[in-house]
Order: sequence, then C-alpha cells, then structure tokens
Amino acid sequence: MKPKSLQTSVSKRGKMHVRVPAGPCIKGLRVMWTAFFDDYSVVSKESLKRNAAFGIESLFQLLGLTFAKEGKKAPPFSEVFSMLGLSVNLGPFKKGSVEIGHTEKRVSELDTSLKAVVDQGSLSMKEAERLRGRMNFFEGHTFGRGPAQALRTIDHHARTGATCKKLPPAVESALAVLRSRLKSAIPLQISSVVLSTWYLFTDGSCEAATGSGAVGAVLYDQCGRLVSAFSERVPTGVMHSLLQDSANPIYELELFPVLISFRKWASRLAGSQVVSFVDNDAAKYALVRSCSATKTGASIIDAIRIIEQSFQLRVWYARVPTHSNPADAPSRLDVTGLENFLVGDISWEVSSTAL
Repeated sequence: MKPKSLQTSVSKRGKMHVRVPAGPCIKGLRVMWTAFFDDYSVVSKESLKRNAAFGIESLFQLLGLTFAKEGKKAPPFSEVFSMLGLSVNLGPFKKGSVEIGHTEKRVSELDTSLKAVVDQGSLSMKEAERLRGRMNFFEGHTFGRGPAQALRTIDHHARTGATCKKLPPAVESALAVLRSRLKSAIPLQISSVVLSTWYLFTDGSCEAATGSGAVGAVLYDQCGRLVSAFSERVPTGVMHSLLQDSANPIYELELFPVLISFRKWASRLAGSQVVSFVDNDAAKYALVRSCSATKTGASIIDAIRIIEQSFQLRVWYARVPTHSNPADAPSRLDVTGLENFLVGDISWEVSSTAL
C-alpha cells in the first residue's frame, strides 16, 4: 500500500505501511486522535505528551508497523503543527479556541501560480477551471467566502475566449484581488462562541412616486429576545444615486440594511452563527453567491463579505415572507414597540473599507 504518514499533535510519526483504524486506538489509549486524508494527528496535554507518544509508538511496534522515529517526519510536540498544507494553532486553546489555516508554503505556491498567469498575459478555459478549483479549495480551509465576484469575472471572460490571447483589464484586476485575498485570508477560529445563534431580520422600502426610501432591521438573540433595531430614511443623496441606475432600486435597498446591521452589531455577533432573513429573492441570492450584477450591489456585497471575514460571522441567508418579517414595519418608519431598542448613527458608505 502507499505509505501513510502519522502525525501526533504535533508530531509526525512517519511513514506507515498500513492504515490503522483510529476508533479502537482512541478508546484503548485514551488519546484525542483524528485524521486528515493520510495525516494523523494526536493532541495531548503538555504533561502527558511523553505518555501519549510512548503509547502510540508501543502500539505501532506491537503491530509491526514501520514509522519514523527521527528527522522531519518525527518533529517534537508543538502548539502549532501542520497537516497536508494546513496549519493548526493550539496556542489560544486555554482561551477556548483553536485556529486552522493554510501553511505559508501553500499560500506561496498558489500566489506563484496566479503571478504566472499575469506574467503569461493569457489564460485558457482549462487553466481558468483549474484556477477556480484551487481557489475554491483554498477558501474551504480559511475563514470567509472569498472574492466570489473576482472568480466570476475570470470565469466569464475565460468561457467567452476573451483571455486566450490577452488578459482584459477586468481579469487583471480580478487576479490582483485573488492575490490580495491570499495575503489577507485569516484562519478558521473554532470556539464555544460558534454555538450561539443570532436572528437578523432586515427590509427596505421604496416609494418610486416620491423618489424616497427607508430601511429597517430587527435583531434577536438565540432565545428569541429582541435585542436591538433601527429604522432610517434613506438620505436624499443616496436615493438620487440609486435612481440613476433604476427607477425602482428595491434590490439595493434590500441589501443596504444587511450591511448597516453588520456594521452596527458585528462586534456583538463576532464568531457566532447568524441567520439573516430578507424578503427579496434577488437580494438573498446575491448574498448567498457573494456577488451582484449591479455596480452598487456588488460594492455592498463586497463590504458585507469583508465584515463577515473580519468578525468571523457564520451567516446563513434565507428569505422570509413580508407578512412574517418583523423588519417590515420599521422599513416603513413605523417603530411601534421598538422605541427602547432603536440605535442611530447609520453609515451609508458602500466602500468595503468603511467598517
């Protein structure tokens, strides 16, 4: 069989010639043991690491397995260890969290591939598909949903054949966004906070006849208790800008309160799960895909993505019928029953840097 590598917390115990079922070993040796493809990791208390290593090595010897006892395949126990390109940091464990991200080597290799495309000045459809696959894998092991808009741009131009001979400016810009993402991506943080779930309801309204609009939001905690809310009329300047592109910009007005909500309450929601309800299908799909077909919508979605990433918000976007949406009334400036929960100081800036 193909040799397998065993890693103990920390310590790769080398190349094994057979796969050992982890279940019985975990129960018999009382160790925290898991597997990531063909890398096996054991986590131990500092005071028990020698016992853990001795128990596992003794088991392998009894089974007649060949494994590394020294060299790079047998590193010492450490708070930070690697598993097939992933880096696990147990440093903040005492504070109740663990971090899992990519190794610098993997990030460097992917950045080199992106740079090669830029230097080459062209991109075939097959290469674009391979690039998309690698970036999706990268996003699967880092926090956030990544620059989906950039991947969509590259994929669209590659499918039309526009990148075969020369990269259009839009694609060059998208590649720059992907390279920037590699540097800014933060590790996944796993802690008890992820067990908390908040419920956010948002809504927007537009009066095409008067050229006015308003937005509202209501936030509930995991026990269903009302925590905070806002109800605001859209500034004249913002409405004027939206009406330049659409006679009824309800789509953007449904996205705005989600962004405003995250800016107002992100520090409170940090690290938790959030169920975000909107009552507009187009807005929901844009939030789920993390991309938009309109310029203003794309800016809002990108700003939302940055906040999700910065505060590690684990968001599930869903649609709620208008008659079941508690944010419907405040989106029409009716704040009956919300007077003691309203917050102000609303930011309408769509720039992703305006947190």
